[in-house]
Amino acid sequence: MSGPGNEPRGQRPALLTGLVIGLVVALVAGVVVIGVELRDRGSSSQAPAAAPAAPEQPIVTPSASPTPAYKPAPVRGPGPAYAGEALQFVNLRPEYVSVRQDGTLYVSGYSNAATLYWIDADGTAVPVVGDKPVATLSEEAGALIPGAGQVDWDDAGNLYVPDINGYRIVKIDLKGVVTPVAGNGTPGFSGDGGPATEAQISRIEEVAVLGDGTVYFADDGNQRIRKVTPDGVITTIAGTGQPGFSRGPTTAASAKLGGPNTIEDAPDGSLYVTNIVSGTVQRIDPAGRLTTVAGVGGWDISSTGRAGEGGRATRAKLTTPSVGLGPDGSLYIVSPPHANVRKVGPDGIIRTIAGTGHEGADGDGGSAMAATFLYPRTVAIDVTGAVYVADSGNYRVRRISSDGTVTTVVTSS
Repeated sequence: MSGPGNEPRGQRPALLTGLVIGLVVALVAGVVVIGVELRDRGSSSQAPAAAPAAPEQPIVTPSASPTPAYKPAPVRGPGPAYAGEALQFVNLRPEYVSVRQDGTLYVSGYSNAATLYWIDADGTAVPVVGDKPVATLSEEAGALIPGAGQVDWDDAGNLYVPDINGYRIVKIDLKGVVTPVAGNGTPGFSGDGGPATEAQISRIEEVAVLGDGTVYFADDGNQRIRKVTPDGVITTIAGTGQPGFSRGPTTAASAKLGGPNTIEDAPDGSLYVTNIVSGTVQRIDPAGRLTTVAGVGGWDISSTGRAGEGGRATRAKLTTPSVGLGPDGSLYIVSPPHANVRKVGPDGIIRTIAGTGHEGADGDGGSAMAATFLYPRTVAIDVTGAVYVADSGNYRVRRISSDGTVTTVVTSS
């Protein structure tokens, strides 16, 4: 289970750089086929227009119906994600952020147009999916997914996108062909042991994808963790379907989960899952055993959101956590109500690395510990250890460098 494709997102092999793609969408026999036109970036007319609001503030203004695009690239070594002047979008509220080994950022959230963008290290931003459900795809540009969650990818470069409001997961391949992976579009629970595309799933915000295309996701409304194999069969690997909190160690299949939400896969084959109701982060090992690695099982009601600071993470309190996995195995946890980012190192100790615990939008250019955030939703970590935070309430994506300095890399008007 360890090895290529099972690394944290920031360590996955990069696949798609140096090309801009024009895509034309059509629905053929239930499969979305997207005509692909590859162009050199310098001559492409498909890239979003960028006009500066000020010399240091490039503006990225997609059209009302952006042409969806996916970004094929050759495999190459690790590279830094975008860290230049803030790219400014129109009416984009970032909720989810992912980062590839080559430094490509994927940013998704609520918008008036596209709901998922890729941003590479030179600041090129291209819409990937738009504002209509897969089920109603036509030749209209931008008609893909109304609310994209946090994405992941396999070794072949296929992008897996949770369609939050469509109750399904889709795959976009290197040719731009979009196919369903899981969910029949009707919320509910059914289908275990059968075709994943015929199964009912609930609201899915994030997926964890292995190199071979195995997909894991937290089926929030069903209180389960589910798996889709490369041959398309869906099963439940954790959770009884009854809400609750099982601290463990116990078998994952017999555990009660409390609002499973975000999910990360580790190189050793483990999964890390957050439970927003119980305020915990739990690990499911390759043998199917579940243990709690952060959170005591109750929300933090302190004013700064630092309950348990400097102690064992399992004795700390967390509130509606989301989790990201660093290249050294450290866990990064954001707590939206407390507007902070905390880190659990390999030693199991929890420490705050960003945020004062009070809401705000200050601190860029200085220490992340003195910065303020507003409802940070998710985090992603690149190969350098830089942390990207979807600072949702401030309509920003912010970057915490390895030296602890915070900057804004994406903002919205």
